[in-house]
Amino acid sequence: MIISELIGRLHPLLVHLPIGIFTLLLIIEVLGSLKLFPNLEGSTKFILLSGIMAAVLSLLTGYILSLEGSNNQSQVDNHMWMAIATTIFYGIYFWWKSLIDSKPVLKWPVLAILLISLVVTGHQGGVLTHGEGFLQVSQRGEENKSWPAPVISEIEKANVYADMVQYTLNTKCVSCHGSEKQKGKLRLDDVKWIETGGKSGKTIDRNDPVSSELLKRILLEEIHDEHMPPKGKVQLTAFEKTILQWWIETGASFDKTVSETGPDSMITKSINAFKSSLSTTPITVKEREEVPAVKTSLLSELAAAGWGISAISGNSNYIRVTSYNLEIPMNQALEILKKAGNNIIDLKLSRKEVKDSDLSVIVTFRNLESLWLDNNDITDDGFRKLTDLNHLEYLNASATELSPAALQELTAIKTLRKVIAVNTRVNEADKQKFQMSAPDLKLVLPDSMHRFPSDTIFSVKAN
Repeated sequence: MIISELIGRLHPLLVHLPIGIFTLLLIIEVLGSLKLFPNLEGSTKFILLSGIMAAVLSLLTGYILSLEGSNNQSQVDNHMWMAIATTIFYGIYFWWKSLIDSKPVLKWPVLAILLISLVVTGHQGGVLTHGEGFLQVSQRGEENKSWPAPVISEIEKANVYADMVQYTLNTKCVSCHGSEKQKGKLRLDDVKWIETGGKSGKTIDRNDPVSSELLKRILLEEIHDEHMPPKGKVQLTAFEKTILQWWIETGASFDKTVSETGPDSMITKSINAFKSSLSTTPITVKEREEVPAVKTSLLSELAAAGWGISAISGNSNYIRVTSYNLEIPMNQALEILKKAGNNIIDLKLSRKEVKDSDLSVIVTFRNLESLWLDNNDITDDGFRKLTDLNHLEYLNASATELSPAALQELTAIKTLRKVIAVNTRVNEADKQKFQMSAPDLKLVLPDSMHRFPSDTIFSVKAN
């Protein structure tokens, strides 16, 4: 990374300095004007000057960061000019402070202008970082944007790019690489931008398709830093990856139909799976009891603890939670998460040193439907606690100490439909007995997870 990029990326850190300093200044000015703490007024000029200096530094780093072109340019321009104006306002206040202080009738409107400009500038920065509506969990991100599903009546006549590839990119990639935001200077919402590529170069290499940047990123393991979509985002399905790989390796045509591109049996199977995934009938919304929205202050507390929060839809107060960024002990993190327990539908705790005792908190999340506990030191004692989850539909218990006896007890959860039990104490013989007693519950063991000969594996050289 070159020095200018490093300096630019200090902006999100440095920008909190002037915001904090100016906020402190306004508080002191109000308290002083009300004669509550008159002795504080002597420090205001020093605080004001410190804030202006920090604001100038933030402007410089922000400008350098804007050169990366990762965000909507009009939003960047609005934020930049508002930040400049705010800095000028505070500079004028510093210069004319003595005059303004001597006229109380003038001071309050001036303080109001300073506060409004600071709030507007901060909000615009938040929109650039988190997207429109970032203060409301039910409206955050473009993952929930409704993209019209293509209508595929005859598979052979379907346009591979327009009907399948672009729809996949829209639903899984455009939230970070579209018109509103372009991470890595990359847009994937139109043919023109796909051909142009981004900061890492061309998206597609027709001379060496396997080396295409898009293909490499989606086929990397999810734990890899360069894997796309990144951790915490909705991932591509196996059939979506297969179709994208087939499209790129056959020349990445934007015009050819399925029959013209020549699919083999495996590709045809993936295309059929893709078509089946498209809803051609009105969507039936799952009925859930209404719950209050998670308060903004609690969302901030959860984010500070390292929890990743996303909404399940734009009109629901239910949320999905991931633990990828946790840096505090699990028992402490769960106690914080418990405050939003009734809102949680999906909870991902893979590889996070979850213990049996932690499940005593998790079972209080009474609306939980999907739970990932894989690669944790959990025994039967812990799994038995899950029988109190009356809405649980999916459980990933891979690489745990789950036994056939505890698995059988989990059938008490009438809503449970799928259990992943790879690398547990449950074997194929146990599975056959289990499926006889619970035919509606799908149990996935290692033999159920097929690998196709054409699967691509990337190795990464260690530094």
